[in-house]
Amino acid sequence: MLLHSIVNFTTPDLAKGIKITAPATGKVLNIAELDGEQSAYLSCGEGIVIKMEGHQVNSPISGTVIDIVPSHGKIIIQAKNKLRFLLQFPFEYTKFHGIGIQNLTSIGQTVGINQPLLHLDLFRMNQYIKPVYLYFILLDVTAFKSIEVFHKHVQIGTDPIFSLVPKPVTPKTIKKT
Repeated sequence: MLLHSIVNFTTPDLAKGIKITAPATGKVLNIAELDGEQSAYLSCGEGIVIKMEGHQVNSPISGTVIDIVPSHGKIIIQAKNKLRFLLQFPFEYTKFHGIGIQNLTSIGQTVGINQPLLHLDLFRMNQYIKPVYLYFILLDVTAFKSIEVFHKHVQIGTDPIFSLVPKPVTPKTIKKT
């Protein structure tokens, strides 16, 4: 588990780095603000959670779907530069076997930004779990200094959900022989 989170909530005018598009519509929260199972998600990487308000989850990046678990809406997408993102509903939703989740993709499929990945029946999902949270996690954070979150509420496909700020590149020293 990480000792120090690199997720920072800031204002849009201060955000720098690589902007990642919102995969869903809803209220944006820090994972640490939630009670319960957040430590399991934080052990995977760093990210945020969206309190779902819409009926669709879209791809936040262009890449390849490398893993899917339809029973609880888990999808991992990998970009060409090897960055991997996890989109997942809470672990407790597995006992409902994916009721209300329609998978629109398959492993190995190439997806574009804003391409639909999941269609949701939030009414049905809310009968079993309320509120419905979507965890959005960057799985490998070693190359990044921070994840800048600059909206408390996002619209799918139109708002950036966060910005990845790379660590400064340190020049390699040349060894004299």
